[in-house]
Amino acid sequence: MVNLLDYGADKTGVADCTTALNNAITAAKASSGFVYVPKGKYKIQAGGVILNGITIIGSGTPEKSAPYDDTGSVFLLTNTAAAPFALESAVTLRGLSFFYPAQNGATVNPVVFPPLFVGTYVTAFAMSYCTIVNAYIGWQFNSLANAAVGDLRISNNRIYCIDKVLNFLSGAPEIINFTDNLFSMGVYEEVANVGNKYLRNYTANSGTFMHVDVAGSLGYTSMEGLTMSGNLIYGYRYGIRLLSGVFSVGSIANNKFDAVATVFSVEGTAQASALTLIANQFQCYNVANTAATNDAISITGTGAHSVLVILSNEFANSQGRVI
Repeated sequence: MVNLLDYGADKTGVADCTTALNNAITAAKASSGFVYVPKGKYKIQAGGVILNGITIIGSGTPEKSAPYDDTGSVFLLTNTAAAPFALESAVTLRGLSFFYPAQNGATVNPVVFPPLFVGTYVTAFAMSYCTIVNAYIGWQFNSLANAAVGDLRISNNRIYCIDKVLNFLSGAPEIINFTDNLFSMGVYEEVANVGNKYLRNYTANSGTFMHVDVAGSLGYTSMEGLTMSGNLIYGYRYGIRLLSGVFSVGSIANNKFDAVATVFSVEGTAQASALTLIANQFQCYNVANTAATNDAISITGTGAHSVLVILSNEFANSQGRVI
């Protein structure tokens, strides 16, 4: 493997390592295709790192009880103007941590950082055993005309995002698989492991796990082939929120939505079809507003829906109507 330290990276978190990472990726693509990131802190300040045809492997992620920037292979993200990473095709990430040290809840509202990952034409993306801490938005896709986003496989990660985990704005997303992940609200942990209620409350009142608004795309206006199983989604105002486009041929099974006020919301002109919600557990409430009356499943708007199967789910709690 190509070792990131061989390309001038500073593992203390002081100097910007964007150029070193770009050079390591270029060298790896010309040889093995693998970049190894040893334990350390690597500041990615310039941003705009293009990931295409590359595998980046770290040496593990921090334990939950440890500060997020003290152990593991950690990218420290500080740029408030440009997304750190741009996804293209054939990308694998494993054993890495992505940490926003400035997102510490010092003010009532979070810092609006650009999305951690952006993409216009993305295929064959795999991510496993990684940790994302305090990204404002995890993934955002704005595709070009007739460009699809597909074959995303995200498994066994711990992902803490504040405003949105996934923001699908266009590009006909399809074949998207989430398996055995923890998705939760933003947190900030110091040595004393002290939680922060500012970030928690923002996410509980305004955050969304998956935001789908694809009708404005230049080519396709649908999202197909979502598979979700074995995930825990915690602390968001919305689980899956559909605002436009057609959301179809999906399976949401054996997941737990805890402290998610509205698990599934179909609004505006969005349409849902050939979609199953089977054997999930729904604990629907807002931790920041215990007096709220949000419905657990809410289907409104003008869209025409068909073949929705809601079967064998446990509604353990709902602040408003169940459906």
